Amino acid sequence: MLLDTKDELKEMEDWLQSSKKWEIAPEGLLDLVETGLITCQDFCASREACGSDACRCIRAIFPYPDAYELFTLLREEYLAGRRNEVINTILENVYE
Repeated sequence: MLLDTKDELKEMEDWLQSSKKWEIAPEGLLDLVETGLITCQDFCASREACGSDACRCIRAIFPYPDAYELFTLLREEYLAGRRNEVINTILENVYE
């Protein structure tokens, strides 16, 4: 797939300004936190143009930047061995 860098950067800017609601169940978020993300392993023009935290792979999963930021914070906690804290955060703060 050829990537138009101008279009890609426009999509990234739209995503950065987005405030859509993230329709994910607590179990789905926990699964994502436990398994991590699978993104392009080889060269990715979107990643080159937009960076690894706003590439097309990330934008396809997370509807806005704060959702991705929440995921990364929860993933760090999970990898640090604090699974119960992650579950409590998801249930108490994200889905009140």
